Amino acid sequence: MKQGESGGGHLVVVGMGVERLGEAGPGVEQRAEAVADAVCELVDVVAPGSWSAGAVEDAADAIDLLAEALAAIDPEAARALAAVPAATAALRRRLVPGAVEEAPEVPAPRSERPPRRGLGPGWKGVRTTG
Repeated sequence: MKQGESGGGHLVVVGMGVERLGEAGPGVEQRAEAVADAVCELVDVVAPGSWSAGAVEDAADAIDLLAEALAAIDPEAARALAAVPAATAALRRRLVPGAVEEAPEVPAPRSERPPRRGLGPGWKGVRTTG
């Protein structure tokens, strides 16, 4: 995996799974940039004692939803992000006792291979005469 700096000061990671992402869909790039800017602003103002239960819930929800959105890129992205819901659930359990856990689940990656088909009920095996 190669890493480098882009012109905007954001880290760009180029991996083997996605050769080229192409153009962003309508509004995607602007919204992703707004999220990144908001996170930078949050990081600038937080301190260990400045979190509330509601703020932790909101931040954990944002992490879950971002992971879900990024997991839709391809199966490798989904596998890389599969641990995020469990991590945010553990964070909620530790920091927000009694919080209802409704973390979105990252869908399991789909295999390129068609699903296997069963032989059906009543199949008795191959009979040979000999």
